[in-house]
Amino acid sequence: MRLEARWTLTLRDKNGRVLKRRSFRAKSFVRASLTWFAHHWSGGGPYSTPDWVNTSRALAANVGYSAKGAANDDTKGIVVGTGTNAVAGTDYALQTLIADGTGAGQLDYGLEAYSTPTASATLVSFTHTRTFTNNSGGSITIQEVGFYIQEGAQSYRFCFERSLVAGGFAVAAGATVTIEYAFKVTY
Repeated sequence: MRLEARWTLTLRDKNGRVLKRRSFRAKSFVRASLTWFAHHWSGGGPYSTPDWVNTSRALAANVGYSAKGAANDDTKGIVVGTGTNAVAGTDYALQTLIADGTGAGQLDYGLEAYSTPTASATLVSFTHTRTFTNNSGGSITIQEVGFYIQEGAQSYRFCFERSLVAGGFAVAAGATVTIEYAFKVTY
């Protein structure tokens, strides 16, 4: 059995024509993700981990967690940034989040979609997908991607995964980038 997560970035011009596609394995599950697994697999307790602003939070038992980002929401789901620092297991957020918006250095965060898990004898998988539109008037280079979740009871947010985009991924004014985060287990 092998657990794998992959990022795929697809750049389109303002007319929807695909200009570039890059796919790479997510390698950087950080502290919050493994603490979350340990918390839930142990029956709920007692575990704490830093949230996205580096405040230690006790993980709640028997509450829902969500990773589906709403349109214009840069606090949950797939997020992007310009940071280039090496990933560390103690990371609690992207180094430099690209904020949602239409101003300089911002991207318009679209509604996140996710698939229903599918299963066969050799594969179980599901995806999260989000499109970002550059309405800022200038080019923006994505250097890092991440996956944030929200704990439902207290609205705490946690960074589950942070990966660097080797060489960056430039998004010209008027262009969109669709990012897919795919989780799969192969047998």
